[in-house]
Amino acid sequence: MKEILQKNVLCMACLLLLSGTVMSQTPKHWTLANHPAAWDAANMTSTMVINVDGVELSDPNVEIAAFIGETLMSEGEFPIAQSSGRYLYFMTLNGFVTPANENYHNRLKFKLYDHSTDTELEYVNPVEIMYSTNWVLGSPSNPFVVSLR
Repeated sequence: MKEILQKNVLCMACLLLLSGTVMSQTPKHWTLANHPAAWDAANMTSTMVINVDGVELSDPNVEIAAFIGETLMSEGEFPIAQSSGRYLYFMTLNGFVTPANENYHNRLKFKLYDHSTDTELEYVNPVEIMYSTNWVLGSPSNPFVVSLR
């Protein structure tokens, strides 16, 4: 009886490890393969939640990326589930830096990609963010809310 229980526990542990490996191997829809070196000087990090039509998103299959116009400004990121039940996105946003002015406004547009349906989703969400080198937007205890409609 003890051997059967040990084998069951071992099988369950293997399944959990395997499922985590499979989930982490989902390729990102958006990647920043070649970005200008100047962007590295203007990174800012964000911790955010996604709110779609007034409801906080809680789908681990949805990736988010930030754009200015059609220019990709971040790697696509998957959410990380929290013990509170919230799904947080941790993202590095890249920006433009000019020699004369390190701080500037850019209108960000966020796009979602649903890996379960293989669909790119675009919502209305004009958000203005002031970029500043090494700026942190949101935190795990107080995430920035991206409201989409």
